[in-house]
Amino acid sequence: MMKFNFKFTILFLLLALVIGDFRNAEAFTMAAMNRVRRWHIIPNTGAPPARSRAERQGAWTGSELIFFGGWDGTTAFGTGYRYNPQTQTWTQMQTTGAPAKRFYTQGVWTGTYYVIWGGQDETNARLADGGRYDLAGNSWTTIATTGAPSTRSQHTSTWTGSKVVVWGGFGSALRGDGALYDPATNTWSAIQTTNAPAARQVHTSVWTGSKVIIWGGYGSGSNLNSGSIYDPGGNTWTTMSTTGAPLGKNNHCAVWTGSKMIVWGGRDYTNATYYNTGGVYDVASDTWTTMSTVNAPAARICVNSIAIWDGTYFIVYGGTDASGTIGGGGMYDPRTDKWYSMNNLQGNPGPLTGMAYTWTGQKLIYWGGYTGTTYLNTGAWLY
Repeated sequence: MMKFNFKFTILFLLLALVIGDFRNAEAFTMAAMNRVRRWHIIPNTGAPPARSRAERQGAWTGSELIFFGGWDGTTAFGTGYRYNPQTQTWTQMQTTGAPAKRFYTQGVWTGTYYVIWGGQDETNARLADGGRYDLAGNSWTTIATTGAPSTRSQHTSTWTGSKVVVWGGFGSALRGDGALYDPATNTWSAIQTTNAPAARQVHTSVWTGSKVIIWGGYGSGSNLNSGSIYDPGGNTWTTMSTTGAPLGKNNHCAVWTGSKMIVWGGRDYTNATYYNTGGVYDVASDTWTTMSTVNAPAARICVNSIAIWDGTYFIVYGGTDASGTIGGGGMYDPRTDKWYSMNNLQGNPGPLTGMAYTWTGQKLIYWGGYTGTTYLNTGAWLY
């Protein structure tokens, strides 16, 4: 009679369960995501008036979501707010000395200051001014204009650890230049233009830890699939390869994973095509890899979506397509080139675009936005 080996049986069963999970890893991951992750409503007592942030506004200070300006379809705003998720409280930023009303701009957090520059007002006039907000003192300082870039909106502003790189956009014409802003001294310095990207607007920029990558956007009558890498230390540009790059597009989104740039979504201005395609750029090898579209979210303008890197996944939610504001989204894992749907998460916000959002290191927080019919003064967090 065969002797029963209890330890071997238990080990065999555990191994079978592990193998089974690996064989069904995708289904397991999606089920786990739907069980654990959900949207949680943010209290709106003391929250700002309803508005859309109108592109790429919102920064994380280490303890608060901070943003300035916005648009409600009629009026531009010249006020800013801070939200503390730990205490679930809102604080209005000082209004004395604050920049003029604006939208289509981008604020950055420096570790000490929140810097806002450029954009446009409710008459659609492009701006060439801004403000530096001191969080500790709750006070504004007007940004110097000597050496500053010319009027523009739909540009990018990127924090390097010591300076803000302002690049591109549209003013009286497409801009193919920019400048470096030093918030410590409130001064500007020139960015040289040799090998710089062609003039463009509604492009993207990411900070790699040592360089700024500018890619895509709308150029002179065409959608661009080109870009350049800026080294602020040497004040030099390096042209990126276009081999294997995504199709030319604008209003897309881009995130930095710690080693690569992910570009996704966007549209073609010339024929109104919307995209749910993208690519992964390896800056070390100057090469592109095409992203899978299996289970990818629907095509959309992504610049006014939520688009963040959470340390594992590229997350996108909301935005607009040819029909208007849309909801839904997905999570992309660059390790496996797989998408996972977010459409069935509990508390999904529904159609949403133009929200202020940030990644805190632990959770995604958004506030405000536009549903297609209504401007919101509500928000939620995920995770």
